[in-house]
Amino acid sequence: MKKLVFFAMACLLFAGVAYAQQDPQDPGLQDSLILESRQIDSGTTSLFMRVFARTDDSVAFINFPITWIAPGPGIHAATGAQYFPPLTSWDDVSDSLLLAEGFLRVLGWADTYGDDNPYLHTNYVRTHIMSLRFVVENTAPRQLVVIDSIYDNRNGPVMLGLNDGLSEITPGFQFAFLAYGVGTDDEEEQLPTTFTLNQNYPNPFNPETNIEFSVPSTQDLRLEVYSLLGQKVKTLVDQKVDAGIHSVRWNGTNDIGIDVPSGVYFYRLSSETFTQTNKMVLVR
Repeated sequence: MKKLVFFAMACLLFAGVAYAQQDPQDPGLQDSLILESRQIDSGTTSLFMRVFARTDDSVAFINFPITWIAPGPGIHAATGAQYFPPLTSWDDVSDSLLLAEGFLRVLGWADTYGDDNPYLHTNYVRTHIMSLRFVVENTAPRQLVVIDSIYDNRNGPVMLGLNDGLSEITPGFQFAFLAYGVGTDDEEEQLPTTFTLNQNYPNPFNPETNIEFSVPSTQDLRLEVYSLLGQKVKTLVDQKVDAGIHSVRWNGTNDIGIDVPSGVYFYRLSSETFTQTNKMVLVR
């Protein structure tokens, strides 16, 4: 499991920030939000994960919905985020937990009452703007949790609004890992002992979802998506996979990159010794 943690952290470092819609005000630089990974010992009950911003424009609005993808229970986001300048001078910044729906929503406006408050403009310097709070229940097993963005059905995806009151941009976003009690004990104890194909999350989903599975030993695996009629839609994994816990994202497209329609789909994990199929629902 140590190898899994170090590999995951390395992937974050080399992957950098995932880019999305280009900034309309300055096509040369991409504004971004960056989550910082954490590794904590067993017995921790509460922690904060830092969020950094890099902007070259004046941001006056932020919509920041995040979710947690965990192989086990007992770890989730909580209210009580900490905010730092310039957000501490904004008219309204708050976080709300939608535990049943599995995500935390952070919303902020610089000016809602006509005040002249400072905008979020970092001159593209990495700046610590907030820390998100997570809780760990005393029954939580050791696990590697992925903290990622999510589509908020009310307010949409991760989004920044510029101070002109008209322009909205989708910033680059870097997800993070929360390693709880992982990498501190004997590696063999941490490895999964059986195959596991978890329910995708979120489900139903729009526009993308995460599929997590556990592998007890290194072997060739296929993870494929099928339509309700049994037609193969997408191959997500077709390679040798190391033992450990893995997560794959499906963005609702087929093998040639075309969006598939709303409906019920099946995802199947198969190897020489294991096959399991689960159902998911895409709602556009």
